[in-house]
Amino acid sequence: MDQEQLLITPAPHLRAARTSAWIMQQVIFALMLPVIGAIYFFGWHVLVMIAISVTSCVLFEFIFQLLTKRKRTINDYSAVVTGLLIALSLPITAPIWTIILASGFAILVIKQLSGGIGCNRFNPAVASRVMLMVFFGEHVSGWVEPHSVAEAVSTATPLGIITNDQADALTSATYAEAEMPALLDLFLGTTIGGNIGDTSKVLILLAFIYLIARKIIEPLIPLWFVLPVVVITLITSGFDFEFMLQHVLSGSLLFAAVFMITDYSSSPITPAGKIVFAVGAGITTVLFRFFYTYAGGVGFAILIMNAFVPLIDKYLAPRIYGHIKRPIAQRLTRKTG
Repeated sequence: MDQEQLLITPAPHLRAARTSAWIMQQVIFALMLPVIGAIYFFGWHVLVMIAISVTSCVLFEFIFQLLTKRKRTINDYSAVVTGLLIALSLPITAPIWTIILASGFAILVIKQLSGGIGCNRFNPAVASRVMLMVFFGEHVSGWVEPHSVAEAVSTATPLGIITNDQADALTSATYAEAEMPALLDLFLGTTIGGNIGDTSKVLILLAFIYLIARKIIEPLIPLWFVLPVVVITLITSGFDFEFMLQHVLSGSLLFAAVFMITDYSSSPITPAGKIVFAVGAGITTVLFRFFYTYAGGVGFAILIMNAFVPLIDKYLAPRIYGHIKRPIAQRLTRKTG
């Protein structure tokens, strides 16, 4: 072979088989488990919601990149993942226009205006869900019981029962008389109203196992997110384990732990930073549940911690080999010395 035919590039010479598209495909495969559960519990209208959400996200991204003459990235499947997460984060009663609005907000405002995949500071799906709750809450909080969509049997979510009047008393006595579902029902999602994707915790845990097996997410990060909820609810309830499990198995906590808190773009890149981010989001989630009783507490908690990601990465950068202090500590020492 002639030397002119060789491609000369600087080291390191690495070839990675794990592309962004492949990673997104694995997330899509994992999301199929909550999708199957949503169809079983709430009917075939789930597919309509998902189709509209995914199509809207892909079209918004394609049109924006076409108009701005940017590189087309719809084949990396990140817009598909965002569309799936948006649809699964809404109740079955959500109007179609809210799905399209959320998709446009996630792709155009949160993702593309920030520079595209890998550049967005905030999680697009979480941000769009919070936006809907803030401005159109009455349209995206119509929870119904599973298998009763045709009759539209309204129901309160388990999290709503737990957090009712919890701002005045942080013990299990505040919900002792409420009709909470059994823990098994919370785990299986058989009689639980809520967003279509987070009712069945067993399916979410299976998706969690799949993503770990494919080495898509780090197993400890979701656990660090859930741990503060476990510890704080145990302490405030006088170590009432049933109260703690009700908090863990209610709402979007586990869904967010598997699919939101592990988002590559909007979470820290440093090992210590990921732990701080997850723990901070978990603590903030509990504070929202105890003192604000807001249905979107998990989303608000994640967005708040998203805002601190640059600072977390800055001050928790790993120590460089051969150096005693972290990089930021060395800079501060030189400035003040």
